[in-house]
Amino acid sequence: VSCLSPFIPLVPPPTMKLTIAFTGAAAAPLKCGVASARFNDCASCLDAVLSTGKVDFWWNWDTETKVDYTALSPANQAKANETFVPMIWGQVLPDGEWDFLSKGTHIMGFNEPDQYGPSCDGDWNPPAYGCSAGEWRAATSSGWAPLFDPSAGTAGNPHAASYWQDVINKLTAKTGGPRQVVSPSMAQVAEPGASCIGVDPSVADNPKYCYGWLKAFKTATLALDCMDFEGKATNCWDVIDAIQIHAYA
Repeated sequence: VSCLSPFIPLVPPPTMKLTIAFTGAAAAPLKCGVASARFNDCASCLDAVLSTGKVDFWWNWDTETKVDYTALSPANQAKANETFVPMIWGQVLPDGEWDFLSKGTHIMGFNEPDQYGPSCDGDWNPPAYGCSAGEWRAATSSGWAPLFDPSAGTAGNPHAASYWQDVINKLTAKTGGPRQVVSPSMAQVAEPGASCIGVDPSVADNPKYCYGWLKAFKTATLALDCMDFEGKATNCWDVIDAIQIHAYA
C-alpha cells in the first residue's frame, strides 16, 4: 500500500491495483486506505491489513462489510467497523435499504460510471464487450448502466445526475449518517472528448469510455436541487466534499 496526500488510498481489486485520490484541504493529514473483493472470503487478509496500523480506512465496493468477524482479533473487530467506508456502486438502492448510514462518516459515490464494464455471462455467444468466451464475472464499472450518460436525462429516462440527486437527498434525509460525500469515482481521461449524452455504450459501435464525464456531470448537477447534511438547500454538486480518481497500475 502506498499513501499519497491528502485522503488518498491505494485499492487492489481482484486483478489490478488502482489509486484513488481525494481532494481536500492542503493541510489535511495523510490518510491511506485499501480495498479488495477478497476481504469478503478472506477475513484473515483484512485482519493482517488492519494489524499493520497503516490503514486509515478500507472498502469493498459495497455498503456492508460482509466479513467473518470471528476471524478478526478483538481489537480489529472494532476497527473494521470504525474504518469501513460504504459505496453506492450504481444507481440501484443498496440491499438493506439505508441501514448502513448508521455507520461511518463518509460515503463513496458511483464506481467508474465513465467506462463500460458489463458483467460476463459465460453462456453468451458472442460474449459481451470486454468478456472472453465462457467467462463469468460481475460488472466491473457502473458505466454499463444509465450512469454512463452524465446528464440528468428526463423523468422517464433518468441518467447519472438525476440518480445522484435521488441518492444525495435520501442520504441527507437520514440522521446519524455520513457527513462527508465522495464523488463518483473516475477511471478515464478528465479532459472532455465526444459527448456521452444520449449514448448507450452497449451498442456495438458506440464509445465505451466517456472522457470528461465528471465535467459534464458537474454542469448537470449544478442545475439540480439537493439538501446538504447541515439541512441547507444547495445544488447537487456542492454537496461533494472530495473527488476520487482511479489510476490503474
